[in-house]
Amino acid sequence: MQGSWFLAGESRSYNVKQGVFGLINPLHNSGARERSMRYNWLDLDDRDIEGGKENNFTIGLNWDVKG
Repeated sequence: MQGSWFLAGESRSYNVKQGVFGLINPLHNSGARERSMRYNWLDLDDRDIEGGKENNFTIGLNWDVKG
């Protein structure tokens, strides 16, 4: 599960067919700031194979300036 939001109201497009995000166009000269959070859960156990399990929580701050 992943979520993010831009602090100044910018947005990012998403191409569903290609599965990629578009570029960000910052609204202010100071750039666009994006906060993000992600949670991952992975289970590698299968029948007689004990591959292990993992839980991961990540937070981030991205900053993009006008190019």
